[in-house]
Amino acid sequence: MPNAISLLVLDVDGVLTDGRLYFGARGEALKVFHVHDGHGIAQLRRVGVQVAVISGRRSPWWPRAVANWACAMCTRECRTS
Repeated sequence: MPNAISLLVLDVDGVLTDGRLYFGARGEALKVFHVHDGHGIAQLRRVGVQVAVISGRRSPWWPRAVANWACAMCTRECRTS
């Protein structure tokens, strides 16, 4: 039976993060991603579900955070979600 879900779209801020901000020594905002989220995305991809992530922000951490998820689409600076 084919998957009922073919695409999952997630907003990064507050969905793939816990909503908290930490600040580094130079004042940069740091976000925390749980390893279970990446594992869940990998499991979805294994069964044929494409995953897209969006964010309203443009942050330098973005490419590193989503590189291992192999998402179908990653968009930042999205103004409407």
